[in-house]
Amino acid sequence: MGKKKEKLNYSQMLELKKQAEQKEKRKRRLKRVIIPCVAGGLILVLIAGIVINGYIISGGVLMRGKTVMSTEHFKVDEAMMSYYAQDTYNSYLENFSESLSSDGLDTATDLASQQKDSDTTWRDYFLDKTEQAVKDMLIVAEAAYSAGYELSSDEEVRIDEYMSNINIDEYPKGVSLEDIRRAEELYTLAISYDEKLYNGFKCTDEQLEQYYKNNENKYKCASYRYYSFSYSLDSDESDFTLSKEEATNYANRLRNCKNEGEFTDAIAQFCREWIPGITDEQIQSELNETKTVNAPYIAGDGFNEWAFNGKRKVNDVYYELSEEYQTMSVYMLTELPHRREESSVNVRHILFTIGDSDFDYLTLEQASTVLTEWELSGKTMEKFDELAAEYSADKASAKNGGLYENVIQGETVTEFDSWCFDKNRKPGDYEIIKTDYGYHIMYFVGTGEETWKIQAQSDMISEDYAKLYDDLREKYDIEISENYRQDIKFG
Repeated sequence: MGKKKEKLNYSQMLELKKQAEQKEKRKRRLKRVIIPCVAGGLILVLIAGIVINGYIISGGVLMRGKTVMSTEHFKVDEAMMSYYAQDTYNSYLENFSESLSSDGLDTATDLASQQKDSDTTWRDYFLDKTEQAVKDMLIVAEAAYSAGYELSSDEEVRIDEYMSNINIDEYPKGVSLEDIRRAEELYTLAISYDEKLYNGFKCTDEQLEQYYKNNENKYKCASYRYYSFSYSLDSDESDFTLSKEEATNYANRLRNCKNEGEFTDAIAQFCREWIPGITDEQIQSELNETKTVNAPYIAGDGFNEWAFNGKRKVNDVYYELSEEYQTMSVYMLTELPHRREESSVNVRHILFTIGDSDFDYLTLEQASTVLTEWELSGKTMEKFDELAAEYSADKASAKNGGLYENVIQGETVTEFDSWCFDKNRKPGDYEIIKTDYGYHIMYFVGTGEETWKIQAQSDMISEDYAKLYDDLREKYDIEISENYRQDIKFG
């Protein structure tokens, strides 16, 4: 889907957001507390003790009475902390759902009994991330308080809307809607003021040029062809596996090529000799995979350090042998490193997600109906804004008319990217396209800033913000309760 603006601070905090549905729910049993009592009233007092203590615990009275972290004007109690921890956990499940098994996380087993690595349990992992996020949140909230910054009425409304969709059963016992409301208000205040701080940093063209000179390779890119030959030292391997000698011979053919045409011809010849029955169409597909355009510099990588050292010329060849992985890789530089001066784009979209693949056509039908409504309105931006706010599933941009500015080529999903950067694209173009996210009504606004400027400005602001945040961290003290972790609950 569309471009996502990166937050340039306390990234863990973002992981507290939002609305991942928990796949496995575990129920906890409350401990029955036996209260010492006089003979003759044991049964009655015992029952009363169970009821009273059960109410206090499940009702969250004790949780709200325990302050976990606090600053001068804000505090996070155990109930709020349990909510934040649960959202950290839920976010992980949402973002890494396909790799839970390989990560070693079993959602049906107690987190404290599972090791994330040799030193950390999964419970400690989620609590570590939550604790750092809440620290950052409290620091920014204090800065907001000092500046007299408060939640806007629109932000209050958005919290109301979020609260209306909360399923309280997904959160630990004792966490109430009131607790979640308080947690969301604190979170929203911090994230809103953070955005205000971020937007307050500006860079002049002269500053950007100087920053570029000091960090040239970060904002350059290069194009190249690449092919890798795998080999085996095992003589019993299949006839289709290269020996080290055979791989060396083919790699040397590529190393001796003088231009891109010879390089691709040598790869095509290898495919014909080693892949039985391969067609010309399949060979072309293989060749397409060997081409990389506008690749950024990666510090520490052997090929990148070679390609970006300022001594190269087009058609230079780089060879790399990996004994560990038994591969021989050959690169040909097809375009020298250069500053990315191509323009970004500004684009609007309205996203319609596909809930069930069997009803794909209904989603397309809805998108088409909304597009027709916009066309009949005279294709005004005011109407597009209205429709985006009403229909778009991309809530990050819906409130701004579906607008994404300064989108850089290669940073969105393939279909979205291809539409935006079509060489024939012009302002006013619109169309419905499909991506893995669903159907998008696209509207092309026009070109934006040069790519290198966007990247350099983002990095400069990141550095400036980091310095500001260090100052805030020194300015505001946070008190943390000892041994609070043992009481934090997960649902």
